[in-house]
Amino acid sequence: MAWDGDDGEVVDPSVGELERRIRALDGEHLTIVTLQSETGYFAVGGSAANGLVVFADLGDGDFWSALSPVTSSTTMVTVVAGGQPGDYEERLMTTVEVAIAAATHFLASQALSPEVEWTKN
Repeated sequence: MAWDGDDGEVVDPSVGELERRIRALDGEHLTIVTLQSETGYFAVGGSAANGLVVFADLGDGDFWSALSPVTSSTTMVTVVAGGQPGDYEERLMTTVEVAIAAATHFLASQALSPEVEWTKN
């Protein structure tokens, strides 16, 4: 498992390192944390303070997004992920706690966390 983001790559990151890097996302200079396994890809982008988007591709052709635990609004908001601004529905904006739970589960199992609600894109 490798981690990559705006400030470098880490091979076999610890849960603590992953959590620290997600919490450091500021939506301006630090905008993405990605995990890559042999078969899948996982990304957290945006700002830990203002909202994060969480995506996963498990290598089976399906692309998943974590859903917000607080809103189902389809109003569009702009999020900078990977240094690029993009428009996302508010319902795809998660909290830092949800992003960390999803990321740590993926790190451990290369699967979607059952504690997070997901939608297939």
